[in-house]
Amino acid sequence: MARAYDNYRVTGHPLRLPYREYYERYEIVPPFSIVPISKTPRTSRYFDLESRNRETYERARSWRLFIDRPLDWLTLFRWYFGNLVWLLLLVVFMPALWRSKRTRFVLILTAIIAAASLIEVWWRGGGDWRIHRFFRVAASDIPLLIEETKARLSGAGQRESYDNILRALVRAGRFFAEDITGIPWTEIDFPEDVAYANNIILTALQDRAARL
Repeated sequence: MARAYDNYRVTGHPLRLPYREYYERYEIVPPFSIVPISKTPRTSRYFDLESRNRETYERARSWRLFIDRPLDWLTLFRWYFGNLVWLLLLVVFMPALWRSKRTRFVLILTAIIAAASLIEVWWRGGGDWRIHRFFRVAASDIPLLIEETKARLSGAGQRESYDNILRALVRAGRFFAEDITGIPWTEIDFPEDVAYANNIILTALQDRAARL
């Protein structure tokens, strides 16, 4: 019931998942590699991601998937379990786990999930589809940001995304884009990313600033 209510609040229908709404409004490349690329024009695409998404889609339909997806699995395991040494123990005891009726079903279910992930275009750690979106809003612009956000909490505005809010700020002359081409940057998701940012990216930025 909670899932159906959440779907209704986001998409307007209790059985319509949010990812379908997003795909039909913004995306041309489908989430599954067995589905062809849509030929229907998208009217709400403010960011041109088609070329990068197509590249990821084609990669997921090629032999590279059998290299990329296992790496995705390792990334997922590292995220949840940390050290991957336990995988070696799992491989060693796999025959015993398979012979046991208590663990055989779990292994079969895991294999099914792994096989199903092969048809997904994007998976955890898979593909480079990110956009560099770092937002900085001045204190004087916060009232307008709040106003535009509240305007989309009810009525037809509920079907709009935060892109529409940013578009309103752009039209009001409060929001601008900054070209960061050639400037070192990194995305921070994990503790090791912080060390990389401090040791590599920060040093590169300091060297670049010294040359200016």
